[in-house]
Amino acid sequence: MVPGRSHGSDVYAVTVTKQHTVTASGDGFLKFWKNSVTEVDAPRDNVESVFIDKTGLHHVDSFQDTFQNERMSLIATVTFSGRIVLLRVTQQGGIERLDVDLEAKSTYWAVRFLKDHLGKAHKLAATTPCGVTKIWNFEIGDDGVPSFTVHGEVKSQSGSFATCLDLNSEQNILATGYQNGDVVLTQLDTAKAVYTFRSFGLKGSSQSSSSVRCVRFSPLGKILSIASDSGSYGTVTLYDTKYGENVGSLTIPSHSTSTSVGAYAHENWVFEVDFNESGEHLATAGYDGKVRIWNVETREREATLNLSPTDVDDEDIVEEEDGLCSAVGVKFIPPGVRGGAGGDSNDGLVVISLDRGIRWYREAGGI
Repeated sequence: MVPGRSHGSDVYAVTVTKQHTVTASGDGFLKFWKNSVTEVDAPRDNVESVFIDKTGLHHVDSFQDTFQNERMSLIATVTFSGRIVLLRVTQQGGIERLDVDLEAKSTYWAVRFLKDHLGKAHKLAATTPCGVTKIWNFEIGDDGVPSFTVHGEVKSQSGSFATCLDLNSEQNILATGYQNGDVVLTQLDTAKAVYTFRSFGLKGSSQSSSSVRCVRFSPLGKILSIASDSGSYGTVTLYDTKYGENVGSLTIPSHSTSTSVGAYAHENWVFEVDFNESGEHLATAGYDGKVRIWNVETREREATLNLSPTDVDDEDIVEEEDGLCSAVGVKFIPPGVRGGAGGDSNDGLVVISLDRGIRWYREAGGI
């Protein structure tokens, strides 16, 4: 495990490209942590900071493609004022803020890219507090700058806050999660709803909160993973996207009298889930300070990472946050991306938490 001091404020989002681990925080900075490091390199010596907005940042996503025989990445982040900001990263590592106006009068929340393998209809989608999911098509021009056209939008039937989304090119579908617990599955070409999955909270709980915090498709799009609140607990449910059926939940044994055995995935809310590149494993990040790795086929937990203030070699973090290490984000790192022993052949993992730390793990080190 390799720790790093992240930002001067809470870190809210993380994405991974071939070149960088990119984090976004409430201090308004994006930080680009170099992945071409070894275990003896200090992360803080291999990071570039880019100031974006004084209101702070809460979401970030990435898009990778080859342009004129060179690797290029696009980064989309969302400010607390509701603006989407786009940046381009060249193969040489240059970072450039792009002058792209995506309906500036609108206010956005979550944002996700979708890559079209034919290169003609890449997509960017974003949710709004009023429940609308907006979708744009984009192409990379001869100057390397994306040009966007509106593809369509998906409206919430209830008007509930649209908290999260994901897209999948294999099945050509979009999933949007809402604060009221609903998840709507939409066909991308027509922007028409296909299925609605509803959450009704935890039986026997005095708390009725069922907000959806994260939705993620498996790589082939056949499984949709939904992380939602069930009172103060965190649940993860898996759905078949072809038939719209519940195919299982990720659960741990419980000794609580308020819930049946195996009713939840974490003892507190689950903020993010992520499939690995093969779709065999799912990682879940919990407010309880744990990150769990699950076998998707068997629905069984294979490992648990317990975050601790002592993981991060920075006394300021421990003193300032009083030991709080709630995990708020997790991403798998594909083999060959991150340096270090086993980096060429094994999955890695990056975790962000409320102690402002970033933790990188390799498979041999505990995943």
